[in-house]
Amino acid sequence: MRQVHPDENDYKSLASLKCPLCESTFNATSKLHEHIEIDHDVHLEVMSKVFESVDEFKKWKSVIEKENLTSFTIHRVNGNRSYYGCHRSGSSRLTGTGKRLKWSHSSKIGSRCPARIVATNIEGHITVDYCKTHVGHSKSIKFLHFTKEERDELAGIIKIGVTFDRILDEIRESVVSNENIHGLHIVDKRDLYNIVRDYELDRDVVHKNDAFSTEMWVQEQMALGEDSPVLYFKMQGCEKNDDLLKDDFMIVLMTKYQQDVLSKYAIDKVCMDSTHGTTEHDFQLTTMLTIDEFGAGCPVAFCISNRIDSVAISQFFKSVKGKMGPFPAKILMSDDAPTYINSWTKIMCKPQHHLSILKYIKLAAHSWKFWMLNNFMSL
Repeated sequence: MRQVHPDENDYKSLASLKCPLCESTFNATSKLHEHIEIDHDVHLEVMSKVFESVDEFKKWKSVIEKENLTSFTIHRVNGNRSYYGCHRSGSSRLTGTGKRLKWSHSSKIGSRCPARIVATNIEGHITVDYCKTHVGHSKSIKFLHFTKEERDELAGIIKIGVTFDRILDEIRESVVSNENIHGLHIVDKRDLYNIVRDYELDRDVVHKNDAFSTEMWVQEQMALGEDSPVLYFKMQGCEKNDDLLKDDFMIVLMTKYQQDVLSKYAIDKVCMDSTHGTTEHDFQLTTMLTIDEFGAGCPVAFCISNRIDSVAISQFFKSVKGKMGPFPAKILMSDDAPTYINSWTKIMCKPQHHLSILKYIKLAAHSWKFWMLNNFMSL
């Protein structure tokens, strides 16, 4: 049986190695390289190197990938020899079925870039044949991949509780020139969430950073679409196109069941109640409640925020109104502060009655509060 030289067979499929500069195809890498040099007059720079260990080889590989804004992915292993090709080589994949077939967005150029690495491991020493010339594509950060080492590094940072925004800010600030840009610099929140999923950080890690845990949970809930209980969310340090300040925090929650209760009963009575110091950050919980047909108090919406004033409460009411529309409650019950009645009148409409609760009554159970509300209905 004839033995094929490894250089002639360094990919799984050699039926069609397409030239990146024309429509010619070849069945061997060496023939493709010869064609590019002779027919297209492109010099392919080749070099050989020897490394004392696998770690030394990996460090060198990482350096050249960053320098050339590219990535070498392993295509095949034959005994002690590994073949790496440019990640831009190959064709896009079709996704979907039937009439919904479509081309996925891909970094592939539809042909074979000649750049490659052939690494041979001889008792821990790595001998490398390296073709460093890329053909058929330009340097582009857009199509870079994260290395396993970079993903491991990000997973470690996430695991200790560093927020996504902090990670992204530090990555962006590390760019001092075009020369030091590499794959890590294009990371976004989607990539970080993928790392959380792939490393199962959301299941196995109790995050010390509440902001990170909250943001991750909100992202999961928002993915539910119309069934999401999150009506509004703003992290501290982020700016939104509303009246809240950059350093404000707010999340407004309402489940599908609460929507149904609100639609059915809130036209008569709504009660607003705030509780201070619900977390170590001294965030404040504001609850919107109504009364069902049995006279039982039912919370229909929650707002956790770092402050309770007309701006914050107005945003709470806007979020509820945006989901449910305005509802003209006959009675609004709240404490003596004008924040609730003024904001409700501004965002919803002026109620027929506003019942103020004395401070000592606020210490009582909610059942007492709603008993009072029911009795005032007869006035």
